[in-house]
Amino acid sequence: MKQILTGFCLLIIGLAFSFSASAQGVPAKAFKNIILHQADGSTVNDAVIVWRNGVIETAGKKKTIPFDAEVWDGGDSLHVYPGFIDGTGYWGSPDRKEFEETPSRGDPSYERAGIRPERHARETVDMKSEDFKKVMEAGFTTAALGTKGYMIPGQLDLFLLQLEMEIGDLYAEGIGMQLQFQDSYRVYPSTTMAIMAKLEQLMLEAKALKEWQGYYASSSTEIAPPENDPVLEALYPVMENEQRVFFKVDSKENIERVFQLQDELGFDWVLVSGMEAYKVADELKKRNVPVLASINFPKKPDWKKDDKDDKKDKKEKKKKAEEEEEVTEEMKAFREKRWQAYLLLYKNISELMEADVSVGFASADLELKEMSNRMNDWKEYGDIKPNEMLKVMTANTADILGKGKELGGLKKGQVASFSVMTKPFTEEETKVVYSVSAGEMNELNDLTQTEEDN
Repeated sequence: MKQILTGFCLLIIGLAFSFSASAQGVPAKAFKNIILHQADGSTVNDAVIVWRNGVIETAGKKKTIPFDAEVWDGGDSLHVYPGFIDGTGYWGSPDRKEFEETPSRGDPSYERAGIRPERHARETVDMKSEDFKKVMEAGFTTAALGTKGYMIPGQLDLFLLQLEMEIGDLYAEGIGMQLQFQDSYRVYPSTTMAIMAKLEQLMLEAKALKEWQGYYASSSTEIAPPENDPVLEALYPVMENEQRVFFKVDSKENIERVFQLQDELGFDWVLVSGMEAYKVADELKKRNVPVLASINFPKKPDWKKDDKDDKKDKKEKKKKAEEEEEVTEEMKAFREKRWQAYLLLYKNISELMEADVSVGFASADLELKEMSNRMNDWKEYGDIKPNEMLKVMTANTADILGKGKELGGLKKGQVASFSVMTKPFTEEETKVVYSVSAGEMNELNDLTQTEEDN
C-alpha cells in the first residue's frame, strides 16, 4: 500500500511540474558561464541569462536555471551584450525612384514630388535582403527601418531582426515620420526653402481637410463631402503631436531651419544623423530634441593613415618618408587645421553627451560595408569610452524610440534580444556567434571554427 501511495505521490508531483512548465508556455532557454554586459557598462562574470516566450526571466550571477531549459554553456569566454539598435536605417530599402521628365514641374503629383507620408517601410523593405545578416553579424538585433526617398519618404517601422525575415517580425509600425531636405529632381519643391514652404502648405491643407471632415460628420445640413486624401490624412498624427518627425539633417544651418519649422508648425521631432549637431547642442537640450547620431564620418585622408593602414614593406615605407620630407610647413599647417575639423565630427556624440543631450545611434546613410571602419574611427577618435558607446547603441536608442522599457537591456521582463560574442565588442576580430532576437536563436558563426581562427 505504501509503495502505491509513494508512486501516486510521485505521479502527482510529476504532473504538477508538467502543468507548471506548460503554464509558462514553451520551454525556457538559457546561457550559463557567460560574461554579461549590461547597457550601463556593468559586467558580471560567471553569469546566467534565462528567457522564455521571447522575454528575459532572469540575468545575473548565481541565478537558477529552470529544469526544462535548453542550456548553452559559454565556457567562461563568451560575452553577452544587449542587442544593438539602429534608430534609423535605410538598408533593405530600394534605391530612390528615378523619374522621367514631367510636364507639371510646378505642380507635380505627390509621388513625383517625393511626398509619401502614407507609405510604410514594411511595404518597401526587401525581407530577403542579405543586409539583415550583415547587421546581425555586427551585433544588431533591432532596427527602425525607413525608405530611401525624397522630401517625405514614408514612415519608420521597428523590426526585430532574424536571419529569415518575415512581416511578423515587425515589432511596432509608424513609430515616426521621415522628413529630409532632399529635393525631387527638376520639380517643385526643388530647393531647401521650397521644401520648407511645401511642408507648411501640406500641414495647412491637412488641418483644413480634417476640419472639413469633422464638420461634414457632425453637420445636419447638406454640404459637399470631402474627398479622401491618404497623403494629407497620414499627416494628421504629426499635426496633432501623436507621431514624431524623424528629420534627417547634418549641417548646422539645416538643423536651425528645422528649429524654425518646429516653431511654426509645433511638431515633436528627433534629429537623425546630425553630423554637426554639436554646434547647436545647447539649443537641442533647451528644446528637448533627442539625436539619433550617425557615425558616417569622412574617411581619414591618406596622409593621416597610420603605418598599420599601409603596406609594411620597406619600399613603401621609404617612399612615404620621402613624401613627408617634401611637405612644406604651410601644407603641414593646412593639414593640421583640416584634421582638427575632422576630429570635431568624430567627437560629435561625446560633445552631445557632455551637453546632456539625449543621443542614440542611427546608421542613416552609412553603407554597411563601412560599418566596421567607422566604428573603429569612433572608438579611436571620438573621445568616448566603450561603456558609453554601448549605452548609446542600446538603452539610449531604445529610449528615444519610446521602447526603453521593453528593449535595450538585459533585465527581467525585457524582450530577449541580445548578441553572444567571442570578445568585448570593441576589440578587433570579435565575432557574433549567436544573435537572439525576440527569443529566437540565430547562429551566425560556428564556435569551433571561430576558436580555431583565434
